[in-house]
Amino acid sequence: MTSLFPEHLNIGVYRITLVALEPVELAAFSAATLRGAFGWSFKRMVCYQPQVKTCEGCLLRGQCPYPQVFEPPPPPGTIYAGQRQTVAPYVLRRPLEEGTGTGQGAGKQQFAPGEAILFEVVLMGWANGMLPYFALALQQLEEQGLGRGRGRVMVAAIDLLPPPFPAAEQTEPLRLFDARTPDAMENHGGWPATQWISDRAAPPQVTVHYASPTRLQSDGQVQGEPDFSVLYRALLRRVSALCTVHTGQMWETDFAGLAVAAQAVKTQAASMKRERRQRHSDRQGEMEFWGAEGIMGYAGDLTPFWPLLQLGQTIHVGKNCTFGLGQYRLLA
Repeated sequence: MTSLFPEHLNIGVYRITLVALEPVELAAFSAATLRGAFGWSFKRMVCYQPQVKTCEGCLLRGQCPYPQVFEPPPPPGTIYAGQRQTVAPYVLRRPLEEGTGTGQGAGKQQFAPGEAILFEVVLMGWANGMLPYFALALQQLEEQGLGRGRGRVMVAAIDLLPPPFPAAEQTEPLRLFDARTPDAMENHGGWPATQWISDRAAPPQVTVHYASPTRLQSDGQVQGEPDFSVLYRALLRRVSALCTVHTGQMWETDFAGLAVAAQAVKTQAASMKRERRQRHSDRQGEMEFWGAEGIMGYAGDLTPFWPLLQLGQTIHVGKNCTFGLGQYRLLA
């Protein structure tokens, strides 16, 4: 039996509130700063040989939580079995600014002691059960610091944000951690995909605002003004991989038929620009991420594509999603 979206994929969006204990300065590409500090803390906390820069060849790779999140090994017997690693089950991003629709690369960068620093972690599939590890890794930032100058921060709160279309009356964030009771930490399995998708009919046209650099490729080329079919095929690949690797259950749908049908949806408007983000990695050195930001308008019969298109707003699309790239909003 096939479906237009994976009902078994659970997704949780967790709002992390840090409070600066010292002056903190984040780079413009702040998600990369947070990802680097967070990943280093996570590895130091769980790895028995933290001086080794890669998990490849480690006898504990199948049991250690670090590679399951940051360097997920391909499940045996799947189409990903020949790869070194597969899609990661998380996205780390700064919240979209109210009223602007801007996300990655925007927002406040300097924080005085006592000011709050907000960011979000999107966890998918089994990764929702690893939230306590995330919290412990974040707590280490109180010692190691964050950003330029390594300003110390503390984890003040972790809230699970409600899905946009809840089946129950859950419309307020759930407080899972509060620094005032540091020994108490609740966990949550995330919300099913159905609660991230509206049941209203698809509109005849939609405007997609690519709010952070989005790297979509076709025939080996990064698309500056991606056709709808390029966007939708990227969503199909991402969601299929997330389900196979991080739920243990493949998503059954008509991949080929949907990909062909998506070609009938046409571009009506385009206002895009190429953007670049840079980060430094201790393992890989200087890294650059290219992608397109802006507005694309698409028109056609969106009905079969509408569920997955809505879901993609939460889980992002394209390359380097873990750094907050590939974030978009539907403005229909």
